Amino acid sequence: MKDWIEIHDLRVATRLGITEQERRDPQGVLVTLRFLVDSRLPGCTDDLKDTTNYHAVADRLLQLGRRSSCALVERFAESVAEVCLRDFGTTRVQVRVMKETALREARAVGILIDRAQSDLAEPGSPPPR
Repeated sequence: MKDWIEIHDLRVATRLGITEQERRDPQGVLVTLRFLVDSRLPGCTDDLKDTTNYHAVADRLLQLGRRSSCALVERFAESVAEVCLRDFGTTRVQVRVMKETALREARAVGILIDRAQSDLAEPGSPPPR
């Protein structure tokens, strides 16, 4: 099984950065997700309960953005991956976070991470190395 649900360029308002202004004022970052899924059942049943509800995913990430305050895009991407793996039943997720205001000379700067259930740390412990 190698099926993916994708959400491209979800604009999430969050506090992200190292300057005082970035930490104070929410800014939009673009989040792209790829969820590993088995789409055979929903492909047959045509029923939303049999698949990952991408509206629910988007709503949850917008909430995450509102309450988050990270210095680094790496930390925010990890938070997004944790939500997807813990709350939406996927076994693997790829997360791209792009910050459009990081460099004046570039359209955007960001990170792409690929995480699986086995990468999740226990609450309060550092991630596996």
